[in-house]
Amino acid sequence: MSGGKSGNGSRRRLIRRVAAPLAAGGIIVVCVTQVSAAPVGAPTAETGAATEVTLHTATLHGTVNPNGAETTYYFRYGRTPPLTQTTPVQSAGAGTEDVAVAAPVGALSWGREYQYRLVAENPDGLTAGATREFRTHEPRVGGRYVVRLRVTSGGAPFGEHRGMRVRRTYRLQPRKCGAAVCGALRLNREGRRGHFRDLLKHRSRGVFIGSDPFRGWCDDGLRFRSHARTRLEVRRVSGGRATALSGRLRVRARGCIHGGERARLKASVQ
Repeated sequence: MSGGKSGNGSRRRLIRRVAAPLAAGGIIVVCVTQVSAAPVGAPTAETGAATEVTLHTATLHGTVNPNGAETTYYFRYGRTPPLTQTTPVQSAGAGTEDVAVAAPVGALSWGREYQYRLVAENPDGLTAGATREFRTHEPRVGGRYVVRLRVTSGGAPFGEHRGMRVRRTYRLQPRKCGAAVCGALRLNREGRRGHFRDLLKHRSRGVFIGSDPFRGWCDDGLRFRSHARTRLEVRRVSGGRATALSGRLRVRARGCIHGGERARLKASVQ
């Protein structure tokens, strides 16, 4: 104890010897005691990636640092701000290290963009991470579909008329597929004048549009040219697959067959 007191006294005498001439020159000396900052404070929250994304579910990730106080966290998410949907509140503990956190979300709409962010809270404050986005997957369109066409105009060049209902079979093959969506569909269909193959490109959520030129022969051996434009849209989904479609078909022909036809269609998986 006496050594400690002697040391303190020596330091005080040294400060007075240094401060005296400085003070004489008009310089004020202030002694500051250094205090270590406590680790307790508002938590930090960093929004991570979304994984295991499907048509209707995803898992959201992030990182939380409780900064020494008991901390809870949750994710806000939704299609547009304000993000009103939340995951259940969970504990991130009371440590001072980063903690990896995650939460599953469900009942999402397929082929939609969602926004989300991580929120952490403790007695010292609330912190929200950056807002991030992910897109749910679209259903696969593929296989054989039974198609019911209803002619809405024209049709005479093809032996059909307005109001007539025609049954066809379409074979659809997905093309250029990624994890979330297929970029195109190959459509194979049988018509009264031959076999048609169309390439439909993905245009928007569940919508594929394309056109295909075709050359054929009439019964008398003369030739004709036609151009078909098809639009297909997903209407019903089951087990990750499109089970029902709707759309429109427009055909124009020139040559030994001249004229056009418009029709609406409904298709169901076979």
